[in-house]
Amino acid sequence: MTSDPLSTEGKTWCIFGHDYPASRGGGAAHWVRALMEQEGRFATGLTRFTLTFVQRGPYVPAHLGNGVGVRDGSDGQDARWNASLARLPSRRFSRKTRELVMTLRGDPGLDFVDRHALVNITTADLQIGTDMVLRALIHAQGRFKASDGVDLGPMIRSAKALLARSWPDDQAMRAELSVAHDLDRARIAAMDPWAKIDMRGFHPQARQILDQPSDWSEGNEFSPHGNDLGADILHNWSVLKSWDIARIADHFQVDLYASTPGASLARMQISLALAFGHIKKSGDCPADLARQARRDLMNHRARAAAMVMPDHLDAWSKTCDRYAAILQKWADR
Repeated sequence: MTSDPLSTEGKTWCIFGHDYPASRGGGAAHWVRALMEQEGRFATGLTRFTLTFVQRGPYVPAHLGNGVGVRDGSDGQDARWNASLARLPSRRFSRKTRELVMTLRGDPGLDFVDRHALVNITTADLQIGTDMVLRALIHAQGRFKASDGVDLGPMIRSAKALLARSWPDDQAMRAELSVAHDLDRARIAAMDPWAKIDMRGFHPQARQILDQPSDWSEGNEFSPHGNDLGADILHNWSVLKSWDIARIADHFQVDLYASTPGASLARMQISLALAFGHIKKSGDCPADLARQARRDLMNHRARAAAMVMPDHLDAWSKTCDRYAAILQKWADR
């Protein structure tokens, strides 16, 4: 099936990895992963397994931030979203890198919109999330041939064991999730920052240009590909690299022309993801794209106070200035 990018509307996701330090995720699936990985079980024959569940659901500011991409209720939006869902499940397996990427429809009983922060998730949410992960693992296992050399059995057994778990109450469950989260953070913090980054598939000179580990983060909102839009653009680079900003925004159902800080944020995220995607993949960037990305970056920087927490504003401003200087090198050509 195709691996077309989908909107972030109603999404929970997780990444499992064998000795992969940046295993992570968002929503209920993230917490399922955090508990499963404490047992140390992983599939045989895989290096990385990215699993995403999507479903219909209204956009709200708490989900995407300050009204970015609010659903307008138009038939066109609904038609595109329904078409995206109709293509699921999608599956992509690379024999070369031993990576598996799957996108499936989520359980409608799970409220995706609040992103399931630790203070919100319930035992019922965790059970639904575990059941989704388990069904996805069983589905994935059934698609492999013996010659693929992949065995998801250890992960399936781990998910079944987690599904059978019970807690006295939500507070006890959240306490265990908090411990798993802290162990994850401690494990990652103890590693060389560059060891956390998978550089396969990127241009050898790109690291010299983007020479800070945070530039390569898929979880740092300040990095070019650390937000939802940026990550989706990079993960679907072969399709989206030739698209312009307006077409990408339309595909992800984002309104670039609303008079809100969220609209300028979305425009900046898309243009930065495109410009730095070219740098990462080819070591180069088209001059017109560099100028556009720098312009969008500086326009949003002027509005950042309305979007960024005060204790993050200084770091965000310095990041903007640094990325603007990098883009200027290509803009001047």
